[in-house]
Amino acid sequence: MRAFVVPVVLFAAATLSGSASAKADAYYCYWVDAPAKQAGVTAIFPGNRLKQKSVTGVFAADMQRQHPNKGRKYECPWKAEPDQAEEDRAGFVATHQDLGFHVQMLSWNPMSRY
Repeated sequence: MRAFVVPVVLFAAATLSGSASAKADAYYCYWVDAPAKQAGVTAIFPGNRLKQKSVTGVFAADMQRQHPNKGRKYECPWKAEPDQAEEDRAGFVATHQDLGFHVQMLSWNPMSRY
């Protein structure tokens, strides 16, 4: 029995350490309308960094469809881990609020756009 327990424990430890080190990319999106002192920011989403340009394009197209002819900057920053993305997003919100921007939370979700 003891000979069986040791390999199982080693396998479990290797599996847990492997899954803990395998982190997924995470991102959020935002827009900024500097002349109007307004900004919008989304939640944090998991993703594949290889799709960064297409996600930013879809976000910009969706936002422009909702509010055409707005002079906004659209961006979707990607980070290696969700914690880093959340820290970056919180910094974005705090910085823009300190500058007098009205920052709104956007309900946009790339997984359920339609």
